[in-house]
Amino acid sequence: MKNIFVSLVIFLVGSLALNSCRSTCDQTVYYNAKIPVYGSLNSIRTSFAIQGVQPMDSIVNIVELDHAYFLEEKNKGVHVIDKKSFTSPTRTAFINAPGCLSIAGSGTTLYIGQATDLLTIDVADLNNITKTKVVQNLFNEDFVKEDSFIIGYRSEYVEWVIEDGDCGDTWIYPDNVETASRTSQIPMMDLHISKNHLLVCDNKIITSFGINTSGNLALKASMTTFSSNRAEQNKIGSTEDFIVVGNPTVTLLLLANDGILSRVFSSFVSSAFTCGDFYMFNDAMLYPDFTADNNGNCSSVGALHIHPINGSARPFMPFQVQFSEPQYVSFSDSTMLLCDGSSGFSLFDISSPSTFSSALNKFDGISDFSSQVSVLSKDRALVWGEDELFYINVADPRNISVISEIK
Repeated sequence: MKNIFVSLVIFLVGSLALNSCRSTCDQTVYYNAKIPVYGSLNSIRTSFAIQGVQPMDSIVNIVELDHAYFLEEKNKGVHVIDKKSFTSPTRTAFINAPGCLSIAGSGTTLYIGQATDLLTIDVADLNNITKTKVVQNLFNEDFVKEDSFIIGYRSEYVEWVIEDGDCGDTWIYPDNVETASRTSQIPMMDLHISKNHLLVCDNKIITSFGINTSGNLALKASMTTFSSNRAEQNKIGSTEDFIVVGNPTVTLLLLANDGILSRVFSSFVSSAFTCGDFYMFNDAMLYPDFTADNNGNCSSVGALHIHPINGSARPFMPFQVQFSEPQYVSFSDSTMLLCDGSSGFSLFDISSPSTFSSALNKFDGISDFSSQVSVLSKDRALVWGEDELFYINVADPRNISVISEIK
């Protein structure tokens, strides 16, 4: 027993001696950090203005109403195109809306998600566009600091000194890992209109507004969908029966399309290969997996993924259709326009999404110019890509042609 005690004492003393021999010193870590840049909310709001035609740099969404097209340029505003002349639409104005994050339209009303606010814009007269209502401070609360809002991030090379680091360590594990590996969230909103309701989501809530005949909004319901630490860009899509909100690479929620967000059927992850965008058609989700952002979390395989939804149960397994740079789809009745980046665009019969074939269901296509964003209607399409905007005749989907380039 005595021998065991002596051995234990010797072991403890030896351990302490070894530890005391290990030296400490200051360790220096270098890393690239994204530092938030804030802008005054008051300045964002008061900068709203209707201006003359402005250069188009990067269009991310197009909304079509009966009399006009509205082209969203994120964080800048909305370009207005008068299409009363069916053969020759003309650019007429620019809605300057710094902090513009998403747009949607119905009748003669345009809705703009701006920073933390929701704007209602009367666009009945394109020569007299007016802001009629603002709902303030309802979205993106995590990006507000006092009276300012995150308008972007700047990169900064940071030197961080860890005092009294263990010089014997091969790897340095700082106490605050987030300080050394910053993943910045991005303010976002997605606006979507379905069944006379305007649905709006940010990174953690979805809100439903009823739309009356004058385009005015009435708050119907709001629910928390995700935790506030998500950095993904959520989107909303809908069919006659369902609303889907979220990001395909992380989590999607399937809700009843009842306008009051009263029932969640299921949650699911759709695919690891998507880049975040998704579109709904006939109880199926379609999502492209191409992105031009090299820093994006996107495992692109150059395919359009199709994910049928089986009633209120979990969706069937998705399948993929190969393209070059699939990045946007738009629909008119059972026709789909797929923007395929540098490979142009094509029209397809999408009446049966679960059996879709790019070879068997293709109508026609144009490969002469880049195609990144589009809006498709019965006889016409508007296609944007690589700083060019084209007006397309699709009256005969098997024989489409360019009408003109809109400057």
